[in-house]
Amino acid sequence: MSIIQNESQRQIMLSFAYLAYCGELITTPDPENQILNYINSAIPQIPPISTAPSNWQVVWGPGVYTVPGAKYQDNLMFVAQNQSDKTQYAIAIRGTNFESNLNFLMDDFDLLQQMPWPPPSANVTTNPAPGALISEGASIGLQTLLNLTPYQSTQNIISFLAQETANGAINACVTGHSLGGMLSSTFALYLHEARAQWDSSAASNISCISFAGPSAGNQAFATYSDQIFATMSPPPGWDNSIGSNCDAVRCSLDVATLMFVPENLYNDGTYPVFDLYVPNHTNNIPSPGINFSKLHGIHNDLEVSVFKTILKTVADMLEKQNYTQIMSNAQTLPGEFQPPVPPLKDSIIPGLGGTFAEYMTAYSKEGAYQHSISYPTILNVPALLNASVIQRGS
Repeated sequence: MSIIQNESQRQIMLSFAYLAYCGELITTPDPENQILNYINSAIPQIPPISTAPSNWQVVWGPGVYTVPGAKYQDNLMFVAQNQSDKTQYAIAIRGTNFESNLNFLMDDFDLLQQMPWPPPSANVTTNPAPGALISEGASIGLQTLLNLTPYQSTQNIISFLAQETANGAINACVTGHSLGGMLSSTFALYLHEARAQWDSSAASNISCISFAGPSAGNQAFATYSDQIFATMSPPPGWDNSIGSNCDAVRCSLDVATLMFVPENLYNDGTYPVFDLYVPNHTNNIPSPGINFSKLHGIHNDLEVSVFKTILKTVADMLEKQNYTQIMSNAQTLPGEFQPPVPPLKDSIIPGLGGTFAEYMTAYSKEGAYQHSISYPTILNVPALLNASVIQRGS
């Protein structure tokens, strides 16, 4: 078994990233107190953050945003503090609420329009990153997080951090999964840009452990982000082999981390995301995997062709935006393929099953597993997969 980089820190921050999903299905007004109760109930049941002497406690939030008139919540953030070392803070950002269509449209897939980095709210007088752009969705998500205030409070996250650093430097690690992964690395970079607003001594340490995050911006943004985090001093307990204060954790079989980057959709006649689960000697996927080339028949051939055309069209649309992953050369977590149930046929005979729809269903299920269940499984935090621990509400 290969050694996992930064394992203990990743286990801690993955716990907070998944705790951010608590209460996401609550549809009553002002759900913050109920969500906080869920989080407080869960913490003692998750060993990486419950084992003494850590005793993590929520000290700000959660702050929740729901688009006016919408049924489901769209964004959430909270801050926890290590009570045995009160300089240690975790800032956790929720990922996509899959019940919220607006969350998809506003944060995840608002890609064609891009905004300059750093944003105006950072109050940067001289642009340190000419040409750096982030998606409009990432920009909306970031500004939403900056404006969040907990229920019956007027203290946003910047005001809270300024209050905490008034007593000395802190170590703040930002984390999140999926959309929260993308926003966490962006938010951590924002804290660097806007340091004068919350850390007058400039002595606090900023880090990020993001999970399963898609790309937030273009190549200039990714390059700038990588350069900034590579110059920072690592926080306590950090694995120096990361070479950066930004630990971008991605599973090797997680299709979501490949999205938005044009060459992952179409690259010189190939379709990398489409072929992710095809058996080969490097990905440890047993035959038949999910290999669309095994499909035969007029209808299957047509549907495969249409799907490939869609992928190339989307790649062409995104080419100008030039989305690029931060820490693109980071070591990935080794994904383990989950064979489809029922199994797909290795050799498809027309009329006896093995339709394009069946393959797409298997592909979607595999993608969902690799994007969500694989991270607590590989990092050995099984409590995060227990619905009685991470209570999403109803």
